[in-house]
Amino acid sequence: MSETGYALPGGANTYIPNTQATENLLINYSRNAKDFPLAKWAQYKKVKKTNGQFIRVNAEEAARIVNQDLSDFVWPDGADDNQRNETEGFKFELYHTERYAYRWRLGAKAVDEAEFPVLNLHSLVKAQQAMTGRVTLACKVLQTEGLWDADHVIDVTSFETNSGSWEDSTTSTNNIRRSIFGGVEIINGATLGQVKIGDLHLVMNPNTARRVGASQEILDFVKQQAGSPGWVTGSSDELLEQYGLPKKLHGLNVEVENTIRITNTRGATKARTYPLEDGNVFILARPGELVAPAGNGPSFSTLMIFLLEEMTVETKRDPDARREVGRIVDDFEARLVAPASGIWFQNVLTEDSSS
Repeated sequence: MSETGYALPGGANTYIPNTQATENLLINYSRNAKDFPLAKWAQYKKVKKTNGQFIRVNAEEAARIVNQDLSDFVWPDGADDNQRNETEGFKFELYHTERYAYRWRLGAKAVDEAEFPVLNLHSLVKAQQAMTGRVTLACKVLQTEGLWDADHVIDVTSFETNSGSWEDSTTSTNNIRRSIFGGVEIINGATLGQVKIGDLHLVMNPNTARRVGASQEILDFVKQQAGSPGWVTGSSDELLEQYGLPKKLHGLNVEVENTIRITNTRGATKARTYPLEDGNVFILARPGELVAPAGNGPSFSTLMIFLLEEMTVETKRDPDARREVGRIVDDFEARLVAPASGIWFQNVLTEDSSS
C-alpha cells in the first residue's frame, strides 16, 4: 500500500474475486430425495382424499383346522353338508394425511444478481428437509410401543435362550441368529405364512450397524462365507463396507437408515442425531414394488406411507414485495398398518459399551 492509500498493481489485487475463477463451483451437501433409504423399508400408498379408511383383517379363520381328521368338514353322501358357516373378522381403520410446507423466501435482487443458481439450491435443500421430516415421522411411528402387538416387541437380552445383547454376541451364544430366526418364526405364525423371508428387511441406524457388525458372531459369520476374502479387502459388493455387515443376514435384507436430523435451532449449538434410536433393530416386511398396487389385493407391508401429495415444488415471483418465494409441499401419513408382519428388537447394544 502506498503512502496515499492507493494499492500498487500486483498479481492478486487487480481483479474483484468472484465465482468465475472456479467456474461457479458450488459446494453443497444437500441429498437427493430419491437417495433416502425410507422406500426400501416402507411402502408408499397413493390416496385420493385426506381422510379415508383401510380394512384390517383378523388372520385366524383362514388357518383354523381344529381337528386333524377334518371331522368338522366331512360331508357324507346324501346328507346335508356340515353347515359350518364361520367367517373372518375385519374392521375399518381411518387414515388421515397431514400437509406440510417447507418454505423459503429470497429477495428479487438476491436472485437476479446471484452468481449461482440460488433458487435451484433452495429447492434441493428444502426437498431434503421434507424427506428428513418424512423419515423422522416414520421412525417416530415405528418407535411407539403402543402401536405394536406385545409379542412383537422383543428385548433380545431375555429372548428365548439368549444370554445378552447382539453387540456382545459370540459364536457360542448366537444371540443375533437366535433373535432373527425367532422373530421370523413369530411373523410367519402371525401372518399364516403369507410373508416370505425375501420380503423382510432388517433395519437399524449406523451406530447400531457399526457396533453389531463388530460383534464376534458377525465377524465369524463373515469369515465363513465363500466371498470372505473380498469382504475383508472391501472389493465385494455383498458387504456394507463401513458397517461390517453383509447385505443379507440369515436371509434378510440389511438396511441402514442413515438419515441425519439436526435438532438445534439456527445459531444454537449444533446437535445431530438419527431418527432411529441406538439399540433398536426392526424386522419389517416391504414386499412388492415401491408403491402399493391399486385394487383389492392384500398388503403385508409393516409400515405404509399414505401419500395424498408428494413433494410438490412451487415457486413464484411477488412483484409487489420484489421477492421470490418457494415451498415444497408434502401431504402424507406414516402408519403401522400390519404390525403382525414386523418385529421390534430392543436393547441390541450393551448399555455401558463405548465401542
